Order: sequence, then C-alpha cells, then structure tokens
Amino acid sequence: MSRITDIVRFWRASPRQPGSLLLASATLAIGVAALAGAFTLMEAVLLRPPPWPNHANVAVYGGRTADDPMRAASPSLYDMVGSPESVRSRGAARMPEAMNVVYGRHRGLLRTQRVDVGFLPTLGIVPALGERVPSRMGGAEVMVSNALWHRWFDADAMAVGRVLLVDGQPMRISGVLPADYRFFADVDLILPLVLPSNTTDRVENMTAVALLAPGSITAFSESVMDTVGRNAARLHLEPADTRWYGATPLDTLTAPGARATIWLCVGCALLVLIVAAMNVSNLMLTRALDRTQETSLLFALGATGWRPWIPALSAAVVTALLAAVIGMPVGALLVMAFRPLVPDSWLASAGPLAPGSGVLVAVLVSVLLAALLATGSAVAHQHFATTGYPAPAFAPRRVYSAMALVQTALATLLLCVSTAAALRWWRLDQLPLGFDHANALVMEVRAPPAWYAGREATERLATSLRAKALRLPGVETMGWSTQLPVGDGFVMPFLRPGGAVVRLQYAVVTPGALESLGLEKTRGRWLEDGDRGDSERVVVVNQAYLEQVDGYGVGGMVRPASGRHAARIVGVVANTPLAGVSAEAEPAVFVPLAQIDHLSFATVRQWTSMYAVLRGPSVGPATGDAFARIVQDMAPSLAPANARALDQVAQMAYAEPRRDAVLLSSFAGFALALACVGHYSVQAVEVISRRRMFALRGALGATPAALMAQVLRRALVWALPGVAAGLLAALAAHRWLFVTDTALGMSDPWVFATVVPMMTVATIAAVLLPAWRAAAVEPWRVLRSD
Repeated sequence: MSRITDIVRFWRASPRQPGSLLLASATLAIGVAALAGAFTLMEAVLLRPPPWPNHANVAVYGGRTADDPMRAASPSLYDMVGSPESVRSRGAARMPEAMNVVYGRHRGLLRTQRVDVGFLPTLGIVPALGERVPSRMGGAEVMVSNALWHRWFDADAMAVGRVLLVDGQPMRISGVLPADYRFFADVDLILPLVLPSNTTDRVENMTAVALLAPGSITAFSESVMDTVGRNAARLHLEPADTRWYGATPLDTLTAPGARATIWLCVGCALLVLIVAAMNVSNLMLTRALDRTQETSLLFALGATGWRPWIPALSAAVVTALLAAVIGMPVGALLVMAFRPLVPDSWLASAGPLAPGSGVLVAVLVSVLLAALLATGSAVAHQHFATTGYPAPAFAPRRVYSAMALVQTALATLLLCVSTAAALRWWRLDQLPLGFDHANALVMEVRAPPAWYAGREATERLATSLRAKALRLPGVETMGWSTQLPVGDGFVMPFLRPGGAVVRLQYAVVTPGALESLGLEKTRGRWLEDGDRGDSERVVVVNQAYLEQVDGYGVGGMVRPASGRHAARIVGVVANTPLAGVSAEAEPAVFVPLAQIDHLSFATVRQWTSMYAVLRGPSVGPATGDAFARIVQDMAPSLAPANARALDQVAQMAYAEPRRDAVLLSSFAGFALALACVGHYSVQAVEVISRRRMFALRGALGATPAALMAQVLRRALVWALPGVAAGLLAALAAHRWLFVTDTALGMSDPWVFATVVPMMTVATIAAVLLPAWRAAAVEPWRVLRSD
C-alpha cells in the first residue's frame, strides 16, 4: 500500500515541478517522431494486409522478364490455361489506360482499367456501394473509385445509377470501389472486359490472376509452364523463352524494391531514439543527484525493495507518456510531408498513409522501454551513492562524457549514411539528362478511336492543333509524342542485324516533337514536315540503339519484327533516363506519325496517349490554359489533362536517390541535434560544477580566451573519439548499405571529408554558450561567496 501512496504522491507533485519532466519529454519526443514516421511507413508497405481479401491464395500467372517479377499474359495464353482443377476462380485485367470522361460540369482525362467478370471476385473485392460491373451489360456499366466518388459526387449514395460519358459512350455507374482498393496502380474507373474464346491475340497486355486451393501454387505454376511449352509455336515464343512463364504468389509482388530502404529508415529511427534516450538519461541523472540525500534518508529509515526508486520509475513513465503525446502528432506530420517521396508502387492500398493502432502500440512500448533504460543510469548512480560503494566509473562527469561520446558516434554514423545518399543524389544530378527540360510545357491528350477512327484523322487533329499552338505568344516550337524523356514507355519488337528479336522503346512523334522535348541531336537531322506517308520511311534513334542494337548509325535500317516496312535512320539523339538516372539507357526508336502503319498505330493508341509539348522562352501556366481552350474549341469531346512543366517530368529521373537522401538526412538531422544537446548539457554541468576552479584560474591570470579554449578542448576530447567510432561503424556497415551502387557508398572519401568537419563544427557550436559562461566567471565574486 505504501508503494501506491508513493506513486500517487509523486504524480501529484509532478505538476509543481514541470521543468525537468517537460524538457526530458520534449527530448524523447524527437525520437518518438522519427520512430512513428518510420514505423508508419513500414506498417503501410510491409505489414499491412493488401486490400484484396483473398490475397493469400491468389497467384499472378503469365510471363515475366529477368529484371521484373510482375507477370503479364496475353488473351491467347489466358484462354489456353483455362481453369485447371486447382483453380477456384480466375480473372484478367487490362493495363490501365486514359479516357475522356464527362459528368455535368466535371470533365477530365481519367485513368481507367478494363476487367473481366471474374477479376474482382477472384481478389475478393466487394463494392463499398452498389454492385460489381456485370458482364451481361456488354460494356454499358462502370464502377467508380472511392476517390472519384468523393471528388465528383460528394460521396452521394445516389451516384449509383447516374450516367457518365466515357470517350463519348454513355455508361451507368453500377457501384463504388472500396476506399483502399488499388491493384498496383490508382484508377478512377473500372470498365467491363469481354474476352472472346479461341482468340489469336498474343499481345501480353493483361494481368491474369487465379484463386487457388491452399498449397497448389507450385502445381499450378508447372501447369502454366507446361501449357506454354506445348503451345509455344501458337504463342510465337522461342523455346528458350518458355522458362520465364509460370505463376507467382500475389503477396510476393507487393512493394518491389522497398524493403532495403524501409529497414534502413527503421534502423535510423531507432538510433535517433537511442540518442534521445541518452540525453534523457543525462537529465534523469541530474535529477537523481538532486535526490541523493532524500534517497539516503529513505534507506536510513529502513526503506527496502523498490520503494526508494519509485520516484525515478514514475518519472520515466510520465516522461514516456508525455513524449508519446508530443511526438506522435509530429510523426504524423512528418509522414504527410514525406508522402510525395514514397513511390506509388510501394503501396498496395489506396488508403491514406497514416499511423494505425499497431504503430501506436509499437511506439508506446519502444518509448517506455527507452525511458526506463534511460532511468537505469540514475537508479544505478543513486544505488552506489547511497550505499557508499566505491564506484568511480559512475562518477557523474564520466557518465555524462561517455554518453556524449556514444551520442556523437551514433550521430556520426547516421550522418555518414545520409551524406552518402546525398552525394549519390548530387552526383546523379550532375549526369546529363540528354534533353533540355527548361521552358517547356507538357499536356496529355487522348483521341479515342470512336471519334478519330484512323491514323489520318488523328494526324489531321494533331496538325491543326499544332498550327494553332504555334500562334500562341511565346511558343517557338510545338509537337506531339507518345512518350516523354522520363517515365514508362511503349515497346515494340524489332530485329537485330543477325535476325534476333529485341524489344525497343517505341515513340510515335510529329515534326517539332523532338525539338520541343529538348532532345539533344548528336548527328543527322530531325524529323520534318516532308516526312509524309508517301515518302521514304524514316526514323530517329537514340545513342543506346547504336550501342546495343546496331552501330551503323545514320543511313542504317530499322526493321520491325512483324515484317512491316523497314525505315532508314536519319538522325540520332542523346539517351534520356527513361527508367531513372541510375538505370541503364534503353534503346529507343522515334517514328513519324504520318508514316506509321495502321495496325501498329491501332496498337500504340490503345495503350498510350499523345503528349502536346510546347516550348518557348515565356511559356507558363497561362500558355497551358490557352492551349486547353484551343483543344476544347477544336475538339469539344476531348478532356486534356492539366499542363505541367517539363521540369516536373525531369524530376522523375531523380525520384529514387532524392527520396533516400531526404529521408535519411531527416533522421541524421534529428540525431545531430540531439547530440548537440548532449554536448551542451555535459559542458553546462561541467562549467557549473567547476566554477570555483575557473575562478581560481582567472585569479591566477588565465585569460577569458584560455578559459573558453579549455571548455572547447574538453568537449572535442570526448567528441572526436565518438566521431572516429561512428566512422568505423559506417565502414563496417558499408558492405550491406548502398549495395546497388557501391561506388557511392560510405567508403567514399568525400563522406568522411564532409562528416568530420560537420561534427566538429556542430560540437563547437553546441558548447559555445557554456564556454562563454566559463570565460565570464568573475573570480572575486565566486571566491568571496565561498
């Protein structure tokens, strides 16, 4: 009962002495914020169940490439595999595509996806409102995403049954998708897909899924491989290519490439929490020293067991709770700030990236454990101080200084990690992109076949819009392209000189497009207005084509694998980072819109939009608005996307190194700030406890500069060994950090050349105030008071 009384007495007394508790809580809250942000990301990407109720027993089947685990299937393969005994249900979805959608005053170029009648049931998706798209309607019904339902219909339940115009076709809304639904990409509309039986379509543009009986994934994968092997000729596959076909569990395809970065962030956050706990330990130790006489009195009066330590343990609990209250909202704000840096491919769910109950529990347990461990040093010191046991190792100054050394080492390690990431970003940023991304605007437009039936109709529209756009103020060049210099592209099969098939990036462009995109021409000429359908077929290729496919260059021939017309190379442009600056350049072929054959054009337009590119010294948002009005006047049925600067497209090339640098630098900044607080607190206590010594030295003739130098020298004596320890830890961690780009890892001399001065300057700045106080000691006042 007495222990409970002591706890109650402590909690009642705490509000009357809030200073130390609030300071300790605020310090620990920095670690809580970092840990909450990292745990939220880990929970959302690695631990949260995908938004497909049947995900544990669903497999994706078809073919894949060596560097991409995601599988794709053609309608022919989907028909051939059928429904073996182990398959409970199956479904297929086309790749997402853009469509012009109009509803009342709303109009936009929205992302849509066609799925067959079995796709959503196979995943276990139940609409949040209404019903799934039924196949019997023959394409007259759609489902809308939860986000579009809120954005266009204000979450009105009466939206079900209303009619949208999708590429000019009236389509009734049959239901609303769950709020967290996404299937590797965000889409606004789900449309029906009807696949004919015995089809000969061999284009692998679908994702096929199968709901399997438990434990049958291996047998089903072998069944797919056997089916492909028996039908390789019908699928136009080489025997060597059949090894890439099979089935993959759906769960293993989520968050590609995310694990290493996320675990690195979690590790950094834990280090920040440890540094924060060490600072809290210093504060607790100061508080314990103030209570030494009181604790000794309790022992003298016969107190036993845990009763003398109740105030310290209660302080730890209060500190942890206050730190959680302060740090969790800050962590949530950090998550919101860093959300744009998280790749959409990492997130299986479309739900918000926010801390859940699991994150809250994990953070509370972690911060409570950290607070209790931080209190341990205070309890230990009280024990030795009150029992009289000789314990020089627990002398306050040594404990403070040792903790400052460890904090410095941890902060140095985190700074090495973040500096290596920042250097990698900076060096990649210095690489030439192969195109001038300044002074240009991009606007996505899609001309559907229902309104522009053939290539000629699309070409006439593009030519008319280009003529109007060139009259806009400040526009010098303008063109159309199906592909931007950075981002996903469309591939087509071509023949190498020896006859082997190779898939190349394939872009359909108009005259003026390559110049407007700012591509760098290295030889030959641009595509011109004279490159018409009745003239010689020509193409422009990039430098990677010469390096990886055929080095003949200008005058060489590009041959489609389909046997269609070959084209002569008339120009070569520099490579652009389609897949990012750290990826290998991909060979690309640029074909004039006026010369593409009708079959190839029909294939390309099904999966890609056209991008209007306007370049000039004064293009800006007003130019984009003016061009949008031109499109609406000439083609009222089209709903172009919002214009964006080509600079924004260029930034996509640095998305991955920028993300790593920003995230890791944030954790390093937290740790550096906490380490500076630790150095400040150590030297502040040192100066206060040794005021008489400073006064004596001043009385004996020591100058204020000498007294300041003594404090700075003592701080550096403890800081520099910590820096050295942190550098050694960084070298030890080099083998498993930055394994994808070891040339830019933490063994880089520039990392050390950056971190050592940074830590030295930070340490000096942290102890300048205590050093100034030591220099300002007035000997006569201190000695007279003694």
